[in-house]
Amino acid sequence: MLRWEEGLDAIRDTRRRPQIPTSAVVRAMAVMFLSRLGSLNALEQSRPSRFWSRWLGTRMPSADTVGRVGNLVQAEHLRSLLHDLYSRLKRMKALAPPGHGLMAAILDGHESHATFRRCCPACLERTIHTRDGDHVQYYHRHVALQLVGRDASVILSCTGWDIEGFTSWPQVTQPVRIVRSLEKRSVRRQLDHQVEELSSDWAWVTTLSKPRASTAAVTQLGHGRWTIENQGFNELVNRWYADHVYKHQPNAMLVFWLMAVACLNLFLAFYRRDLKPAARQAASMLQIARRIAAELFAAIPAGPARAPT
Repeated sequence: MLRWEEGLDAIRDTRRRPQIPTSAVVRAMAVMFLSRLGSLNALEQSRPSRFWSRWLGTRMPSADTVGRVGNLVQAEHLRSLLHDLYSRLKRMKALAPPGHGLMAAILDGHESHATFRRCCPACLERTIHTRDGDHVQYYHRHVALQLVGRDASVILSCTGWDIEGFTSWPQVTQPVRIVRSLEKRSVRRQLDHQVEELSSDWAWVTTLSKPRASTAAVTQLGHGRWTIENQGFNELVNRWYADHVYKHQPNAMLVFWLMAVACLNLFLAFYRRDLKPAARQAASMLQIARRIAAELFAAIPAGPARAPT
């Protein structure tokens, strides 16, 4: 059991005498991401649902309240929630490494919230040259770290060259090892259904020794670098609406992003570890998310039919 509700309820904001508990706001935010509603207005449409009284113990806050309090939430508390989720998953041995035994930590930057219309004190600026003249664009970017374990793998037909002891890189103070991999894969084209063989040539530089990481392990770790794009940023943006501007304030954007990451981690742990293989084969992650949203709206009491307008 992850018992992540304890971490949610431990989050605080900077209000001195809050009339609406912080826990009600952050729990509402969590449901918004887990059900992938995509906006605070969509969240507010679910306020009549009986689910909220059970989950919050009170009425769901309005969209304005969630946005306003979200800007006052202490982001470090959300970082603590993320660390606690990681620690619990590690203790439960739910973070299994690949077959070679090494976990890759991938660090990458991501740009979000680009707009020409609104800005905040933390916005970065750049000039975009167009036919209509120059325009100032405001944007945000941040850095994320992702662990790549057993559930992410790359299977290729690969020929490798592995040489140690290179010292010709002046910026590196110790000998490095270079692994070159010539990889081939077959692709069936959709237009004519013909099979085409594609090849690519890669070179990976590492300080890991051969006893520590085999040639195949270095190649797999190298390809894992794109996992943060394909299964990290793309998933968060396209399926979890993490780039949506819920409130254009620096702390609010950070808080909503961290909550999206926490909910993604929780959802992946549930889908990959709690669901039986038969259940995963019968329903994709997107289908499970839609079921969550369906149950949320199904708990809305049926009201009298309104006359058409």
